Amino acid sequence: MYTIRPLLVGEFPRFELSIFVLGLDPGTKVRAPCIVWLIEGERGEKVLVDTGPHAADAPTAHYHNKLEQREEHKLDRALKAAGVEPEEIQTVLFTHLHWDHCYHPSRLPNARFYVQAQELAYAVAPIPWHRSAFESGIPEGNPPWFEVFNRITPVDGDFEVLPGVVYHLLPGHTPGSAGITVKTRQGVYCIAGDTVPRMENWEGNPKQRHIPSALVTDTIAYYRSFEKMEQIADRVLPSHDPRAFDQAIYP
Repeated sequence: MYTIRPLLVGEFPRFELSIFVLGLDPGTKVRAPCIVWLIEGERGEKVLVDTGPHAADAPTAHYHNKLEQREEHKLDRALKAAGVEPEEIQTVLFTHLHWDHCYHPSRLPNARFYVQAQELAYAVAPIPWHRSAFESGIPEGNPPWFEVFNRITPVDGDFEVLPGVVYHLLPGHTPGSAGITVKTRQGVYCIAGDTVPRMENWEGNPKQRHIPSALVTDTIAYYRSFEKMEQIADRVLPSHDPRAFDQAIYP
């Protein structure tokens, strides 16, 4: 069995809610955390989901929403606050390769990084509209995951990382978006990545059981991913919702 711990690695102070949840309350701005997830097993296993965003003053910051990042939000500092040294992380699972989920991977010197093969292929050459999100094909340099390219393992579809920890293909937000199901003493949790940035996406409304974000590459695939999540998980954890910190450790 495993536990799951959310780690705060930055925060958007004013993010447009209707981008996270398609059509919801246009004009409303919300604080939105950037989260990496630490999965820990009874035998000492340590798996990290995502690595978080760049520093607030990075050369590419002008492409993105304003980000706040204090010293304690840096990836290595956040891990140490949870009692884990960066060198202890052996496995990192990327939910996708947008800039706010895959920065500073070289701070984990002993990790092997997993990404869906469809995501990796698209991130190399996205359409112009998506270049800034992937930081690919922009003048400032290469995407952040380039620095650990020789430690990346592409995965084609669903893959059992450890007994009880499964890496699932959940396309829609991006071509190779993924989620991670984790077996715990209180059921199976799904770390959903940006398929579910806010709980409103999963909770839906009277018209829709679930609601996609406005950042989507394939709307039909997105809804199919919602259906898949209903089948594989008992509970879903969002990627940019303060409610993720309602518990310091899940379950």
